[in-house]
Amino acid sequence: MPPKKHSYLNREVLVTQEQTDAHHAERERKRAEKRKARPGQPAPSRPPGLRSSGAAPAQRRARPAEDDSLPDETEYVEDAGAGAGGSAAASGSTGGTQHAQIMQQRYQDFRTQQPQNVLDLQAFAAHAAAAEAQQAPSDAQRTLMQRADLAAKHQHRCAAGATARAEPGSRQVAYFSDRAPCYVRVPMLVCPCGFRQEARPLQLGCCAPTARCPQQLFDWQLLNHNCATKHGGSDAFASTLRYKWTLLEWEVGSGGPPLDPRALGAATMEFRRIKDAALRPDALGGLGDVRRGLGPLPDCPACAIFDVDVSHWQGVVEDYLPFGRHLTALAGDACVKLTHYVKAGLSLMGCKPAMRRFIGEANDNYQEAYRRSDAAARAGAVAASGSGRSGGSGARGGSSSDASGARGASGASGSGAAGAASGSGASGSGAAGAASGSGADGSSAAADEAAAASECPRLRHSCAREEVKRGSSVTDINGHVALVCTHGMPACGGIILMRSAENFSMYDELLTWFTGRWQLRDFYLDTGCIFKKHWARLNLPQPRILVGWFHAAAHVVSCFVKNSGLFAQGTGRRIGENCEQAWSQAKEWASPARFMSEVNYNDFNEDQYSMLTMGKARKFTKQLIETAKLNAKKTSAAAASMEAVIKLAEAGGISKEEILEAVRNLVDPPQPEPEDDMTVRARQMAAFVGYDLEIKALQSSSSGYFPGAAFKDVRRGSQDTARIQKLMGQRDKSLSRIAAPSPDSPQYRAGMVQHRTGRLRECIGKIEQLAGTLQYLHHERPRAGAAGAHSKQLERKKQATRASLNDTIKDLQYWAGLRDASGQPLPDPEGLLRGLPDHWTDDFIDHVIESNGDMWAGAKKLGKAAETAVLAARYHQAAAEVERGQEAQLITKAELFKAKQYYALMAQACERDVQRAESLAAQTVAGARAAAGEASGRGGSAELERASAEQTVAVLVGRLKEWYERKREETPDSMP
Repeated sequence: MPPKKHSYLNREVLVTQEQTDAHHAERERKRAEKRKARPGQPAPSRPPGLRSSGAAPAQRRARPAEDDSLPDETEYVEDAGAGAGGSAAASGSTGGTQHAQIMQQRYQDFRTQQPQNVLDLQAFAAHAAAAEAQQAPSDAQRTLMQRADLAAKHQHRCAAGATARAEPGSRQVAYFSDRAPCYVRVPMLVCPCGFRQEARPLQLGCCAPTARCPQQLFDWQLLNHNCATKHGGSDAFASTLRYKWTLLEWEVGSGGPPLDPRALGAATMEFRRIKDAALRPDALGGLGDVRRGLGPLPDCPACAIFDVDVSHWQGVVEDYLPFGRHLTALAGDACVKLTHYVKAGLSLMGCKPAMRRFIGEANDNYQEAYRRSDAAARAGAVAASGSGRSGGSGARGGSSSDASGARGASGASGSGAAGAASGSGASGSGAAGAASGSGADGSSAAADEAAAASECPRLRHSCAREEVKRGSSVTDINGHVALVCTHGMPACGGIILMRSAENFSMYDELLTWFTGRWQLRDFYLDTGCIFKKHWARLNLPQPRILVGWFHAAAHVVSCFVKNSGLFAQGTGRRIGENCEQAWSQAKEWASPARFMSEVNYNDFNEDQYSMLTMGKARKFTKQLIETAKLNAKKTSAAAASMEAVIKLAEAGGISKEEILEAVRNLVDPPQPEPEDDMTVRARQMAAFVGYDLEIKALQSSSSGYFPGAAFKDVRRGSQDTARIQKLMGQRDKSLSRIAAPSPDSPQYRAGMVQHRTGRLRECIGKIEQLAGTLQYLHHERPRAGAAGAHSKQLERKKQATRASLNDTIKDLQYWAGLRDASGQPLPDPEGLLRGLPDHWTDDFIDHVIESNGDMWAGAKKLGKAAETAVLAARYHQAAAEVERGQEAQLITKAELFKAKQYYALMAQACERDVQRAESLAAQTVAGARAAAGEASGRGGSAELERASAEQTVAVLVGRLKEWYERKREETPDSMP
């Protein structure tokens, strides 16, 4: 098989105007030959004045001979042949293997040159970029010469005291910028001392797609724009550039080199890595040590950990204010948009990522635990198949894609996700399940291997998501699990790449890693009501686990009141949904990321998280003030809502004292009285009858009706099998104190009466509640206008409520007409059906809604209780919002106070680092000149170049200090 073509490695790159003209002539000749082969068809035409887009030709030319090959391409092919044991034919390697070797060698070349590239980019950002920003735009060659002059002046230090300069070079390359593509000659850096060297790409403010003798240069501004363009990837950005260049053709001329999107993508990815290593504050001098001492959120002024001077704080220092040396709050969630295709980028398999800030040690621990658990599951599947039990638990564990690992006391000190929770058993472990019974069939070796690979039971702590088969997925990374602060900034080391469906072991690993290093006060999770029970069993630090406001509102009322962050003291208006805001931005870069190699996928996401963090940090003070103003409005609206609830209750005949009593019962529900044995038996019998009726409805061969949200029209189908099995299991569990009765027994009939009475009570209360809602909407819509958006929203809500009311009436009619096994009607011990309308017509319902009447006389008491419970929940929620809003005002004031000290702290750290770098540079220069002597020094000195690098860092840190001081001045002393 011939080697796989690659657009910027295995194809001739056009580097001169003559080659470009010849390329276009050859393409036109081939097009003419194709037109001759298809007589009678008109020749394609373009509107006059528009030139070709410059895309790569449809038919690529064969790889040129070795003497005409690019220097970098020849070296890559030679290295690949040598690495494979000689030539490709001798080694028997395929084209795909050669391509993988070329790509991995190119990646290693970049990693080898990265230290020098970092120094070059720092020098360019400190000197050339700042000088260029103050000048008018010039032609490309002149711009590169100016950049080379500054690079020669600031990077080459001659011991003899001479000054290096730039001269035009002889090698021509393709140069791409925002203005237009063109051909330029690479400048040479020369010095009277004899130094002569071709300027490196980063010294010219450019980056190349290859590291050895690059033939294409992409300007840093163009690459920055491509980094900021998240949606569509390099192909879409290249199309935009071609269109822009076409529009500017009248100004800059035509005939430039064609743009290769793959080369643009390769240069952009390498520019991301170099920029991260060169210009990130952690990489500048001694700032890295200072920032590491600020905790996992060094860019968030309110969440960074440092000693806050509260001597000038005006007010009481509450324990929930962000003044202590702890993390105030983190929110966790998973994003399934950031996937990665399993077969994408296999040529770079095994290469290590260059950027490790957000995807760090916690992810490494989890991936190792997942790898071990996956090996244990596979060994369990082998043991199960060897023992002839392919359908056993071991085979199921082998095909499962869930991540291993719960955690226990041993997991806390180990790799995290590999620890086993107490009481977990081996029910979730395919390996352990297979090993337990495989020795009798002669497969003891496989069983021993499975037991050795499985250090702990393979458990899945689900987040209420079904398991997926591993073989059915086209992705090897199914998304990200992340921790962010309450201001939306991702935590360093707080991201895990999901190799399976979301599960609790991922949050186990993250929380174990964080709580082992810092104290955490609050942790938000959308399934926190379940996770807190799991986490409480572990012998680990216990933060307060809450559910975000948005997700908690969808839980049942009792769970909402107990676990929502809305009702937690000292949280302010931290809604706990900050991950969702970050994931909304991830949608833009998810599409191009999933097609990358895994190493590029990792570094690309790291860069995007860094950009997200920097964007939040730049707007921190402004966003904090705007949020505080919005919170004040919401607090006022919540206070008005409290008064509206009381007025609505009084209009319905419910006093304020009844509402407050219902609120107390909601917050602290009265404990039920102990049930005697007779009551327990009756309740279990009613539960048994309820399960039995639903099972019979599902097992019915003909179409039927059964009440319930998921079973309106019941038809026998394959999807009902799992539901039937689940109901049978629940029915069997209800028989702890009673025996299974026959349908015609008196016990079964008594249980049917009790179950029917409970369902009737629920239907009556719901009908009253829905009728009241419809009455409100009927009278509110005319006041909202006929064509407004609010009126349309009320109309949609009215239609949905009416449909729900019709379904509930249908459920009520079913339970009212229920009969026993002999066909006899069931009694109504509570008189719930007295006054039931004879006909449930639309006219009757409309009359009740328009007249504000009751459905029937006997239902007012139940309807009032249901309405009181709903109004009490609304009142309690509004009162909590008012209380959280008052806390939020104090928290925002404290965060502004802390942010001002944060900016002052970082400015002082920058000042110390500038003084350190300048002092070190001066000492180095003095020592080098004293050692070399004024007359005998020849050539560049390594010590002087190191001094130049220190001076460059001092310039960059000085600018960062100015930025911190400017932010400190922008931060107000108090809320405006």
